[in-house]
Amino acid sequence: MTFIWQYPAEVDSVHDGDTVTVHMQVSAIEERHGVDCRIEGINALELRDKFGAEARDALAKLLPPGTPVILVHRRKEKFGRFLVRITLPDGTDVSDKMLTALASDGVTHLAVPYAG
Repeated sequence: MTFIWQYPAEVDSVHDGDTVTVHMQVSAIEERHGVDCRIEGINALELRDKFGAEARDALAKLLPPGTPVILVHRRKEKFGRFLVRITLPDGTDVSDKMLTALASDGVTHLAVPYAG
């Protein structure tokens, strides 16, 4: 059986094109700060890659500090981060936005689908 959890959260910072740090409400009386989350369904360019900084900046534009979001969490990934889908208050899925984002060359995708 797989459990799916949904949490209200607020973005603290963006690390790269597929990793953010948030604080999230985990129960009526408990809030967790400094929670590292990897965005499910995408693999963004690494910071060391050409256009990696653009991937980070594209995500930071979608998720500036203080942005309220909904996290949908199924499990932790291999590095211990929460693996999450992130939804904006207007219903926008952040993974979908990153998958359509292009680098400044107009050709390179800043993120690709990832099932791992």
